[in-house]
Amino acid sequence: MQILILNHNMNKLYDFYDEITAECLRLQNTSEDQGKKDINSVLLEKAKRFRHNFISLFNVIDPQLYKSLLSIIDNLVDNITNAIFDDGINLKHAPKYDEVISQRISKNRVDFLSTIYGMEQLEVNRYAKNRTQSKK
Repeated sequence: MQILILNHNMNKLYDFYDEITAECLRLQNTSEDQGKKDINSVLLEKAKRFRHNFISLFNVIDPQLYKSLLSIIDNLVDNITNAIFDDGINLKHAPKYDEVISQRISKNRVDFLSTIYGMEQLEVNRYAKNRTQSKK
């Protein structure tokens, strides 16, 4: 079941991370509070849509996976929000932006995919084990 969800919705996952990355790039060109608030609002809205359109599908088949995926996305958005409004972080400085924003997005994407595929492998192993036991 999980494989069916992924096969038909994987583009939503990649689109989400591409959209977050594109929106965050705007941070390199603004230092105004209103600009930061606008960017953060867009990020929050994109995360909300992603939760609804992608992550919620997992709640039906694996509530634990659903909670893990929510946590991963929430951590990303919280970290970006904290970086946006931290006056000690200059996001116009490319190395700092890369460290605080780009690398976090990349790591989060890897964590998200690892969690999905890790649970998928567990599902395959459970199926194989149950099948073997039923043959005995």
